[in-house]
Order: sequence, then structure tokens, then C-alpha cells
Amino acid sequence: LRAHRLLGSLEAEPIALFKPPETWEDLITPAVVSLFAQVYARVRMSEGPCNRAVACIVQLAAVSNSMFTSPEACQLYLSHIASVLPQMHSHIVSLCASGAQVHGAEVLAMGTAFSRLASNFSMQSFHALGDAALQHLLSEATQLTNTCAARLAAEEEDSFYTEAFDNFVEGWVFFALAEPSHLPRQLVLPFIGSVYESFVAARLQRARADALNEADDDEEDAALYAAQLKTTACLSRAVPDLALAHLGRELVQRQQQWTVLMSQAGASYEAFVVLYEELHWLVLLSGHLLTDSGEGETAVVPESIMEFTRQSNVSLIALANTVLELSAFESACIAANMADRLSPQVAATISWFLKRWADTYVMMSEDDYSVVSESLLANWGVGSASANAILQNLLNKALLNLVTWSGEDRVLEENIQLLLVLSKSKPKREAMIVCEPFWQLAGCFSGESPQLARLPVHAKSQLAESVVRSLSEASPAERASCLQRVFASTINKFLEVINQPDFQRVAAKGSMNEAVIYSLQVMRGMAKASNRNNYEIIFSVFGPHLPAFVNLLQVYIDYPEVSVFVLKFFIDMVQSLSGILDGANRDALFGACWSLIQVYAKHKSSRAVLSDSDVEELFEDLVLFMDLIDRIATQDFESDLQTGGRLTPSDVALVGLQTVVPLMNAELLKFPKLCKQYFSLLSFLAINFPARMYRSGLTLLEQVVNALEYGLGCGNVEIIRHCLCVLNPLVSHHYEQSTKGTALPEFAQIISHFMEMLFEWFVLQPFDLDLLDDASACVFALICCDQACFQRIAQQLINRQIEASYQARLVDALQSLTQGGEMHFAINR
Repeated sequence: LRAHRLLGSLEAEPIALFKPPETWEDLITPAVVSLFAQVYARVRMSEGPCNRAVACIVQLAAVSNSMFTSPEACQLYLSHIASVLPQMHSHIVSLCASGAQVHGAEVLAMGTAFSRLASNFSMQSFHALGDAALQHLLSEATQLTNTCAARLAAEEEDSFYTEAFDNFVEGWVFFALAEPSHLPRQLVLPFIGSVYESFVAARLQRARADALNEADDDEEDAALYAAQLKTTACLSRAVPDLALAHLGRELVQRQQQWTVLMSQAGASYEAFVVLYEELHWLVLLSGHLLTDSGEGETAVVPESIMEFTRQSNVSLIALANTVLELSAFESACIAANMADRLSPQVAATISWFLKRWADTYVMMSEDDYSVVSESLLANWGVGSASANAILQNLLNKALLNLVTWSGEDRVLEENIQLLLVLSKSKPKREAMIVCEPFWQLAGCFSGESPQLARLPVHAKSQLAESVVRSLSEASPAERASCLQRVFASTINKFLEVINQPDFQRVAAKGSMNEAVIYSLQVMRGMAKASNRNNYEIIFSVFGPHLPAFVNLLQVYIDYPEVSVFVLKFFIDMVQSLSGILDGANRDALFGACWSLIQVYAKHKSSRAVLSDSDVEELFEDLVLFMDLIDRIATQDFESDLQTGGRLTPSDVALVGLQTVVPLMNAELLKFPKLCKQYFSLLSFLAINFPARMYRSGLTLLEQVVNALEYGLGCGNVEIIRHCLCVLNPLVSHHYEQSTKGTALPEFAQIISHFMEMLFEWFVLQPFDLDLLDDASACVFALICCDQACFQRIAQQLINRQIEASYQARLVDALQSLTQGGEMHFAINR
């Protein structure tokens, strides 16, 4: 019976770590591993039983180490389970030789088992298997991984083999990251190198097949294969000498082929598409080898790459230079009027590489590293001549691509992102503003660069951000002059539009909408570029016109295609400027936000939501509106500047809350994103401003209570946690007020209602233990406020028990809890 239950549990619990009951300790042994290996060997010709057997083996590979009574027992178990994978592979090899069919699920199970073994057992345990046993395991795993890699190149990918490959690679990552003191590198690196080379070969073969079949996926490869690219990059960094040399050779070969093809007037279309698909993948793989995404962080050279370059940097510099040469050759082809023979996909991928590589390596600073390669600093570090030359070439490249590929969204996006990356660091900004191509880019906003006029508005917005941020490094006089010139054209066009005598009458016309959206988008980019060097100039341009921006919302309140950009503009202004403005300027910004909220409240609170389109329209507005309130509220904590006036960010935020709460009906709470943001905002304001929320009025409190009832019953752990974080500070504040005799009498009913609701849920219903701390704190606060209600609910619970023994145990438990001397009913205990 226990063996049957074990089988059922193994199949029913597809989790990364298998934790059977302690009573099964005598079942989780090497003997049961051997048993299931034998079962697999007997039933593998029948797909159904075979899948059940391999599912059990997968779970046996993930048994928690806590099941074993000693390290020796754990080691013995690993030695048995590690021998199963080679046995399964041997079965498959022999069956393939006889022409029998191999089930994809078998290979997937082996990949999963390998991954779980590698993640569950320590590398010291694998080393303790002995060199022969470990190499046998890794050799078989290598053959299986390479088999799966080969299937990636098939004309139609087999999902079983694709997932199996990903699982094998996840397992290999643990071996790649093992400390040398735990597992000697020479034991595993040859296998990892083989796996990586097989992956590169398979990807190139698949690229050739996709090119010839003209496969056109809606999703870009970098996003579609993001997880696979990251894990294989981890493997490549374990063998940097092999990976850098291998990718370098492959790229040089394609570079030579490209040169030959471009020189041949009659080169075939097929030759070009195959070459471009291969170049795309090789550059993509090179970028992942050399760099990490670094989103939101300072981009740094991966540790293993930095360590390798301290010994030799020749292959790394050669690989990067090859991509730079590809970029230069592409630019030369454009200059020679051969752009029609180029690939926008390759142009975008090269720009993607340049963006990540420039962010990480160009003008790198030794301050970002504990250990740094002097040779890399000499080649590309801050102050090096080559870094300045490279930066100028990157600006030229971005400018050329923006002009040449103005109709290719991905090329534009990658080059705009390249410019944003270059404007992130002070040394790069200082170098940019002395380069001629930078001023051609800046001329986009002063009318001096007509070749950039065709850029779409979203590209111009981000270009404006890069230009304005970079100009902050100019001398004060030059900065003021240049920024005023950059701003003048945009702000003047905006004022010309909104100051027309009949603007309100014609505002809804298509051309007027487009003109307003264009101005708002570009000004958003300029606002995002605010820093302590340029914020006074930026606010001197936008500040006087804040009432006009508020009026825009009133004009376009029923035109969401425009009103959303007004809200986004204020969000960007608050996010970028409120933390550094002071005095009257900061008051002016929050005063404009106050007025904006009043306009929004006036129009939205009186509007009944009748149709699905109305709900969707209001939903988009509310997401942005709550985002604005949230950003305003955080300014009370993120800035130590005095407002210089009576209006504080919390004043504005709480008025915004009074606008939002009545709008949040049951229909809108069904939108997951909106629901999450609403309760997140409520919890933030309740935690930080409980007194003001408590005194916000009975009507608002009742509406919040209704929302909390919905949230607590929605079943989403994150939403429930937010609800508890709203309720707890309000209840705690009520307790504090009761001790002073100033509590709201109406709040007592809220206490009683939620005590019954939470006690029922917390004590009697299935409960997610992740919520234990938040729920128990909230229940305790409720009990402190009304102990009589707690006693009544507890007595009701006791009376509901049919058996006398259950009643007695419950009475003892509650008395022990409340009268045992350890429970003090005071929230400040």
C-alpha cells in the first residue's frame, strides 16, 4: 500500500524538490531507485507505462536531502540515482540501433532528472562519486544533450527535445558554476565545451533552414529564446577560451563571405538570406557571451570573462573588433548606395550588440570592479584614445541607421537604446558633446537636421531624452544656450497649437490630436532627462505652462488617445523633477497635480460605466492616474527638501485617493492589473498615512471596506496581502485612538465585521502559509480592539464542535493562548 502511495505521489507532485512524509524514510533508498530503473527497462516499449516510470525516476532524482539520516546515506543514494541516467541512455542507444521508436517524453524525463540531480545534490557529492563514475555520468549526459541540440536544427522542432535540451543545460549550469574547490574544473569543462559547440552548430544549422524556408516569427529571437540564450551564455563563460575562439572563427568566415557576396552583382538571393540569418545568430550569441542585460543596474563585465582577460584578452578583443568591422562594412555599403542588399534584421542585431557592448566595455571604470583587467582598461577604459574614437563611431552609426532605416521599427529601437545607453554615464556624456554627429542628432529638435524629420514620435521622444541628458555635461553657459535651442522649437510648436483662438472647438480633429500627442511625447523625453545639472532650465521651460497642461486634460478628457499622454507627462514630471525641485517650483508642480486631479475627478466621478468600451477606456485612465498618485505619495519619503508651502505630496495623493476609490467598482476590480495596482496604492497610503486615511470620512471608509471584502475573497495571495496591509494600520490606529477616547464610533462595526471574516478564514478555511505573518498581525490587532467580540466568536466556534473532546481541546487551546501570561493585548507590546 505504501509503495502504491509513493508511486501516486511521485506522479502527482511535479515539483523541483520532492519531500515525502518522514514515515516513508525506509522507502527512499537505493533499492527503490533500482526497482524503478528495472520497471522502466521492462515497460519502455509501451508509451503509457513508460511515461509513468520515467516520471517516478524524475521525482526520485529530486528527493530532498533532509530525507537522509546521514551524509553517507545521501552519498549512497546519489551513486545509485546517478547510475540510472547512463542505463536509460544505453537502452535508448540499443533500441535506436534496432530501429525501435524512442519516445520524446523519455528524453525529456532524462533532461529533467539531470537538472534536478545537479540542483539538488552538492558538487562535493558529485566529486565524491569518483572520477570514473562522474565522467561516465557526464559523458552520457553530454551525448544526450548533444542529441537534443541536433534536434533543435530539425526542420520542425520537437517540443520534447527542445524542452529536454533546456533542462539539460540548466543542469550543466550548476556544474559550470561549481567552485573549483568543490569540483575540479578539468573534470567538467571538456564536456561543457562539447555541449556549447554542439549548441552553436545546431543554431547555425537551424538558421540556414529558417532562411531557406523564409520562416518569419512574430516574436524576435532575442525574446523568443531569451532563457536559452542566457543559460548557454553561462556555459560559454565557463569555457571562455573555447567560446571566444569558436565564435570568432565563425564570424570571420561570415565576414569574408559577406565581402565577397556584396562585390558580386549576380549573387543569389538564397546566399544572402542564409548568410544574414547566420550573422544574426552569431552576433546574438557573441553579445550574450560578452555581456549581461544589466537592466536597471550598472553594466559590468561578467566575472568569468574579466578573470579570463586578466590572463589573455586577445580573443575577446578580436571578437569585439570583428563585430565592429561588420558594423563598419554595413555602413560602407549604405554609403555606396547598396542598402537595398542589406538586412534590417542584421542591422538591428549589430546595433543590439553595440548597445550592450558599449554599456559594458566602452569607457569602463575600474571603480566598478574589485579586480579588473588592466588590458581592458587600456583598450576601452575611461580616458583611452580608442574609447573616444569608438564612441564617435557609435554616434555616426546610430545617426546613419536612424536615417537609413527610419521605416524599420526594431532597427530604430536598438539605435535609440544605444544612444540612451551612451547618455547614462558621465564620462560618455562628456565625450559625446564634443562629437559632430551628436550635434546632428540634437539638430532634430531645432530644425537643423531635416534628415531626421521622418523619425516616428516615440523615437524622437527617446532621442530627446538622450540629447538633453548629454547636454547636462556642457559648461553652464553652453548648457543653457544649447538646451534653450533644443527646447525652443518643441515648446513653441506646442504653444502655437493650444493658443489658437478656436483650439477647444477644433481640438478633436485628427491633425490637432497628432500635433498635441507629438509635443507631449517629445516633452516627456525631455522631462525624463532631468538631473541636478539641468533641472532648473527644464523647469523654467515647462513650469510656466503647467496650467496649460492641466487644461489639456480638460479639453481631451473624453479622448483617451490624447488624455493618456497628458497623464504620462505629469507622471514623468513628478518622477524626474519633484525630488530635486525646491521651494516655489516644487509647490507649483504639486499645485498643478492637485488641479489635474480636480479636473479628472470632476469628469470621471459623474460618468456611469455602461459598456465594455467604457470600462476599457476608464481602465487605461485609472492605471495611469493611480500611477501618478503613487509617485506623488512617495515624494514625502524620497526627498528631504522642504516644500516651502502648505501643500504636501501626501495632501495631493490623498485627494487623488478620494477620486479613485468611488470609481473602483466590481467591474473594474475584475481587471488583474488594475486590481493589483489599486490595492498596492491603498496599502502604501494606509501604512504611511493611517491617521489621515482613518479620518477621510465614513463614505470613503465604507467604499474601502467593500473593496477589502472583495480583495480578501479573491484568492490571489498578493492582493490578499495588500488588503491585510490596508486593514492592519487602520485597525492599529483605531486602537490607539480608543486609548485616547477619540476613536470613530462607526469604525467599531468595521472591527467586528472583519474579525468574524478573518477568524473564519484564518482558523477554519484552507490557508496559504505565506500570509501567516500578515494575517496573524492583523487578527491580533482586531482582537486588541474588541476582545468581547473575539470571545463571542471563539465561543461560537466551540459550540460548533460536535464531539465533546474537540470542544475541550479547543477551550484549552484558546485559554492557553489568551490567559497563559504570554499574550498581552496591546498592539505596542
